[in-house]
Parts: sequence; C-alpha cells; structure tokens
Amino acid sequence: MKISARTRYAVRILVELGMDMSRVHSLREVETSQQISAKFAKQILQPLETRGLITSRRGARGGYQLQMDPERISLLDVFKITGELLLTAPCINEHEYCPRNHNCGARSHWQALDKLIRDYLEQTTIADLIRTEKPDSTVPGS
Repeated sequence: MKISARTRYAVRILVELGMDMSRVHSLREVETSQQISAKFAKQILQPLETRGLITSRRGARGGYQLQMDPERISLLDVFKITGELLLTAPCINEHEYCPRNHNCGARSHWQALDKLIRDYLEQTTIADLIRTEKPDSTVPGS
C-alpha cells in the first residue's frame, strides 16, 4: 500500500495548522513550509475546507486556520477526504469480482490486514502527530 502525495501533504498541512491554531497561516507560508506549489496546496486545502476541518480568510491578512479540534480529526478522515482507497488487494472491494472470492485462502488475510490498517488510521489523530512533531531546521521560520 502506498499513500498518495495528496494525502501525505494533507496530513502535514493539518499538523502545521494544528500546531498554532491561534493564527491564520497564509498560503505562502504553507507553500514554503511544505515545499509545494500554491496550485497543489489549494487542491489539498479546498476539500479540507469543504468538509469543515479548516477555514479560509481572503484578503491581505488571509490564509487558513484549523477549525476542528485536532483530537477529532483521524487519519482515516483525511484519507477519506483526499479520496484515498485503503485496500491491500482489489478483491477486498465488495464491488470487485474475483472468481476465487468464495474459496480464496488469502482473501480473509487481506481483509484482516485491511481492518488493522483501518483501525489504526481511525484511532490515530492529527493531535497524536502534533504531539510527536519535531521542529524542522531546514524550513525557514520553524
């Protein structure tokens, strides 16, 4: 299983916003700290705002701010918002047809692995990541 760049950056941005919830973070700050383009940052931020995790403010003092308590945002929430499909094997998807589904010995193990991953993502919050975050000395201003 490989986690998409969109999901990884969404998590990182939420951690950044959650580390200082008292202020608005400009798009330029997010770009610089995450080392991504404004276009990609906006593509990540828009669904987070639509789902109510962050708010945005326009204007000279505009930017983004975490709206939801980081304790209430699970990694599974972020995966869902970014459209990440969490399947170790395609046959786990109820809509996928596999002629071996009824007698495949591996399928139940893939399902168990998927459950472990899903449970872990559901139990791990942005607040957990904030608590273990270390300052990045390579990023200006951190």
